[in-house]
Amino acid sequence: MPTCVGAIVAFFFGAAWYGGLSKAWMKAAKVTPEEAKMGPVLFVVTFVTALGISFGIGAVLATLGISNSIPSAMIVTAFIWLFLTLFPLNLNHRYQGASFALTLIDGFYWLAVFQIAALSHVLMGGAPKFLG
Repeated sequence: MPTCVGAIVAFFFGAAWYGGLSKAWMKAAKVTPEEAKMGPVLFVVTFVTALGISFGIGAVLATLGISNSIPSAMIVTAFIWLFLTLFPLNLNHRYQGASFALTLIDGFYWLAVFQIAALSHVLMGGAPKFLG
């Protein structure tokens, strides 16, 4: 259940995040409104990705034995984000010639997704069931 809740909250957070930053994101990504069309497949892929991330964060927290500590969960997910998401994202964007604005918009979105997933697992008491 915490995995699903984390994914649902992250999905709606993403809608609000990118909805509010849509013009800034399109400018940073060099995308026109016509090119930014979204369809059902994209939403399904987005939700499945959020499920996978939420499950993975829960598994990491359970493995480390910190699935009951909000401060520890926030610190661990911040480190995961920094070293395994922001650094590679930044490198990819530099090779692609993308702006730092795009890196910040996308990067902080992923930090929020990781934190939302961690909070859902800590607050709902749960690592993925097969992990204990």
